[in-house]
Amino acid sequence: TIIFRNSKNKSGELFMSQIEEFCQEGIEPQINKQFLQNIPYSDFKTLKKTLSEKNCFWNIEDILSKNIRTVLSSLGIKSILTVPINIDDGFWGFIAFEDCINNRKWNEIELEFLNIAANDISQFIVKKRIEKKIKEEHHRFKTILDSINAVVYVSDIKTKELLFINAYAKNEISVSDDVIGKKCYHVLQKNQNEPCMFCTDKHLIDNYGKPTGVYLWEFQNTVSKRWFSCRDIAIEWKKGRYARLEIATDITELRQTVKELRESEKSFKTI
Repeated sequence: TIIFRNSKNKSGELFMSQIEEFCQEGIEPQINKQFLQNIPYSDFKTLKKTLSEKNCFWNIEDILSKNIRTVLSSLGIKSILTVPINIDDGFWGFIAFEDCINNRKWNEIELEFLNIAANDISQFIVKKRIEKKIKEEHHRFKTILDSINAVVYVSDIKTKELLFINAYAKNEISVSDDVIGKKCYHVLQKNQNEPCMFCTDKHLIDNYGKPTGVYLWEFQNTVSKRWFSCRDIAIEWKKGRYARLEIATDITELRQTVKELRESEKSFKTI
């Protein structure tokens, strides 16, 4: 059993390369043969036309070109059954059965098995592409939030579990990267073993379980002793699961400046 994957060069010409092979005992492996890499489909036009039209291809003599017969003969292949692997309606490659012992006809069960295998491979590739895209999106999301000069974290409103915390926040309260999943009040506050009395979760969801919008407040963190201007909002983290997103900007210097201005104003009035 073999799997070939398609690729294109800079000019758009389609090539095929063998990427997997499963041999029975006594059959010589072929996957390490260099000529099975980057084979142009232009040499096998019948194969390309058949597979790209989502049809199977097998060893009927009158449709085998001279090039294909030469390649199969050089590899010791007596019979071949090939099924295309399609992804998003695109011709990704193909999977094939090869018989190196008998010149045989392929039955419906073998054809059905290959079609199922091709479909499973297609679904697996799509799943991996989605997972890769999600990871890339998560990386971009994390990179953006880590670059913000403010505390940003997300905690589950029901369980109080910490779902996300950015680099600035971890540095501000001196915590490690393994805090995800821990209770927010354990991580973000000092000597806190139960939900905080000042927790804003009660302001973020109404009696009907719907978000109420942004809640603004100021707070002095019990770990860093810094003052923050906080903006809290309920977001749907997963379907039916709401979390609190807080963005807190350090206003310690601003508060000190305001205090000094008020004291200066008081002194000025006294004078």
